[in-house]
Amino acid sequence: MPDLADLPITSAESAPPPSRTRYLQYGPALTAELIGVLSSPGPMCSEAKASNGSAENTCILGGGGGVAWRTGVRVPGPWYFGGAYALSKQDSNKIMRLPILQQLRGEARYYLRPDFQTQPFGTFGLGVAAYGNEGAFTDTFGPLGFVGIGGETQLSQRYVFVFGVSYRAMLFNKFTDSSGALRPSGFATSFGLEVGLESRDPL
Repeated sequence: MPDLADLPITSAESAPPPSRTRYLQYGPALTAELIGVLSSPGPMCSEAKASNGSAENTCILGGGGGVAWRTGVRVPGPWYFGGAYALSKQDSNKIMRLPILQQLRGEARYYLRPDFQTQPFGTFGLGVAAYGNEGAFTDTFGPLGFVGIGGETQLSQRYVFVFGVSYRAMLFNKFTDSSGALRPSGFATSFGLEVGLESRDPL
């Protein structure tokens, strides 16, 4: 006999969660980090200096994609509070063997219409970003902040599909990359795209 919690939602009236119920919400997502379209790699590109003092214009932080895991609590009312860990492989123009961008973020969502089956939301948060060859934390790291918009569609009483786009700013400290070029401290910005499937359990 099928689990009633897995049956699809068939009416808008049953879409939103009960207003007095608190949920643990968690699940994986696919991510894309778009850098260069209304965003910038910052000192990872045009401001770099080679070890001999000459200009170094080769960017080591381009676009990429990866995966994320998110866990949080949907509280009664329009708010969600949680955290996410994201890992993505970026384009480094072959300077790095395996360029990995890692992000650990605290996140909040504010649902604009929690009475809809597809609920639009605004999101914002703070965290830490690290970028390095083969996932090394010691290459460069620093704080990040983001704002974004998205939506959450209820597939059943237990599962929701989540999608969103965020504008992120990451402040990296200075470091020397694997080519010997000195990358000064500065901001890099990106657009992050995410689609995910999240499970929701009453607390």
